[in-house]
Amino acid sequence: MRGGFLALAAGIAALTLGGRSLGVRIRNGVVLLVAFGFLGWTTFQSEGMRNRLLQSAETGFMAGRERIYPTAVRMILERPLTGWGPVNNMYQLGNRLPEQHVPRRDTHNLVLEVGTSTGFLGLLPFFVGTCLCLVDAWRARRTIEGTLPFAILMVMLVSNMSGNWIATPLLWLAFAYALAGGRRPALAT
Repeated sequence: MRGGFLALAAGIAALTLGGRSLGVRIRNGVVLLVAFGFLGWTTFQSEGMRNRLLQSAETGFMAGRERIYPTAVRMILERPLTGWGPVNNMYQLGNRLPEQHVPRRDTHNLVLEVGTSTGFLGLLPFFVGTCLCLVDAWRARRTIEGTLPFAILMVMLVSNMSGNWIATPLLWLAFAYALAGGRRPALAT
């Protein structure tokens, strides 16, 4: 829930980056502030969301991620070059977190997933590819696509900081749309 809220906020913020004139940018900034205020208000209207946010702030509890993330980083440091391999990384993580009562455990983070499964040999091309997608999504602002490719990519990247969608078509569709959006001809000014 908390990651989804942040992903939505990132997407809304990215959508407001468009606009050729100062007036449009000011209007977008006001819309952004109103949207964030509305999101904050609606978030605290939900008792479950309010309790989870307060629990995270008071105790540091993040649904087990506070134990998963450091363990995954240690796994990367143990096998920095090639990682543990896909699927095997989840069993290794599950074995290191016995209190979870499951034989395998997901990293709940895209970067940690790529790092534990492929090491730096996989992380490097993944980061390069992600940067190319970000650059093309940013370029798409000047095309007919506008800020939509950048907003979708931001939602996906932020949501994957507390989840792991590497095996889902939605993540790869967002990457493809970002690349394609930046390859379109710019609109005439």
